[in-house]
Parts: sequence; C-alpha cells; structure tokens
Amino acid sequence: MLRRESSELPADCIITTAEWKSAWVTLNYKKNKKKKIPNQIPEKVPTLDTVIKWIAQLGGWLGRKGDGEPGVMSIAKGWQRIESGAMMWETMNDQCKKPTTDESCG
Repeated sequence: MLRRESSELPADCIITTAEWKSAWVTLNYKKNKKKKIPNQIPEKVPTLDTVIKWIAQLGGWLGRKGDGEPGVMSIAKGWQRIESGAMMWETMNDQCKKPTTDESCG
C-alpha cells in the first residue's frame, strides 16, 4: 500500500541503506560480471518504488509490460534473498569503521 501511495518516497525512509544496496548488488552482479562493467552502486538513494521492484525481481517477478505490479509472494521471496546480504553489508561496514589494528580497511 505504501509503495502505491508514496512511490517517490526515498527508500531509506522505510528500509535500511544496507538492504537497498544489497538488493542492487544481488540483482546487478551477474549482469555486470558478464559485461565486465564495474559495479557502481547508486550514490543517490533510489525511490521506494524502484527498490521494491528490485526486491520483487529477486523473488521471481519478471516486470514485463503486461505483468502488473509485484505481488506479496515475489516481494517476500526477494526479501529473503537480500536479508543475508544486508547483514553482511552492515557487518563489513562496521569492520571498516572500527579497524581492530592500526591498518585501515580497504
């Protein structure tokens, strides 16, 4: 419901930055790997509508012209796929913000 009413709302108002970045990386990694294009995560926070469609695509929604809007099942399946990636993203960022040795991350 919220996606339909507030489609231009920034995604980070509803989900974490790690979650939308995880969705983008999971969706685009194989595409970019085949084309040998470096992964460039968007700097600007995408809209809620865009991120929900990314998540639904990961859950099996094809997004063709006549497919209509993503349903609950495809969003739920996609959400399951991004959760572990989001946890890893947060863990990696925490490690880089607080290095355990004198060396910096990256």
